[in-house]
Amino acid sequence: MNIPTIFGLQLQRHLSVCLLAMTALVGASTGCKTSKVAASQQSAAAPTSAKTVTPATNLDPSKPESRRFLYTPKPYPVDERGFSTVDKALAKYYAREQLVQDDEEGALNPYVMAVISGYPLDGSMPYHCSWKVREYDIYNGVTQDMWYKGMVVAKAYPDGSRCSYCCGFTFEVFNRAMKLRNIQKGLDPDDFNGMTFGDLFNALQFWYIEGKGDCERRAIESYGLGYGISVDDLEKVRPGDFLSYDTTAPGGPCCHIHWLAA
Repeated sequence: MNIPTIFGLQLQRHLSVCLLAMTALVGASTGCKTSKVAASQQSAAAPTSAKTVTPATNLDPSKPESRRFLYTPKPYPVDERGFSTVDKALAKYYAREQLVQDDEEGALNPYVMAVISGYPLDGSMPYHCSWKVREYDIYNGVTQDMWYKGMVVAKAYPDGSRCSYCCGFTFEVFNRAMKLRNIQKGLDPDDFNGMTFGDLFNALQFWYIEGKGDCERRAIESYGLGYGISVDDLEKVRPGDFLSYDTTAPGGPCCHIHWLAA
């Protein structure tokens, strides 16, 4: 397959590989089989009227489906400028005060790694993925709403917790990295290889493995954003590549950081 180009710059290292691999994963996004979300301690604020408001009930980790029925709507925590923790960490990159060094291939990988570096490792962004009750109407596994062409393509949980899961976290990193790369190159941040909003939303369905044969590789290759490699060429995997593993159904994506010795 010929290496596709985006705005004249190769993104051949931005890929997804359907494989079983031992790799260092980033974030709390290692599949959607069990929930490890911390119990919510927030209660609804009491109104000035005489009515009594029932506070939100603490979550039962054994019943992840209960979250959507019990959460208290809450704004996302931001600083005085409206920046989230990740926004703040990446602010100098987006302002072009700090530049990402391109690799020899002009790939997306350095931007993926720069974005990943902005996420806290203190457990402040919990894990949550519900299977028994689908939550796509309110939540798509991202820590904050992801926008493209003036519309939200992926929704964060409306309780302000900034929780995420594997597909959502990696899709968020991909979106942030694409926008960051475009901004640093002086390009339109809302132009991913000419993709429309509908194209990106359809790519999300592939990324989230909604149908037979879906995976992150399909999302990337279908829109000319890169290409995949086989399990026979694992030595070609580099930091910043997107991987898809299937150790347990339905598997899950991750961002490759480095290999761990067996």
